[in-house]
Amino acid sequence: MNSVNVTAQAVSPFPAPPDYAQHYTSDRIAQGAVLPPPPVQSEFTVFGEDYNLDDEIIRSLTSQNIKQLYSSKNDWKSEMKKLNRYIFCKNLEVFFARIVKIF
Repeated sequence: MNSVNVTAQAVSPFPAPPDYAQHYTSDRIAQGAVLPPPPVQSEFTVFGEDYNLDDEIIRSLTSQNIKQLYSSKNDWKSEMKKLNRYIFCKNLEVFFARIVKIF
């Protein structure tokens, strides 16, 4: 019978800090002797999925061959304000309708 030595391995849900993090001690920060961290990599892999920070996060509808049903001339902030006002008014209508039913 073969005996196999099995050793327990510690597993952390979080990755280990980068090597340059050891330079950020309280004393060095107080002295101002800390170098800035290295630049962020624009290409990386997470769980086997490749990512590139230079890519568009949200692609436009036209690039996905989807018909755009609204004009792109309008400012998105004003559109969001319109939507917010509309939802607020509809909630008030429901609220007052419920009050009328109670009394």
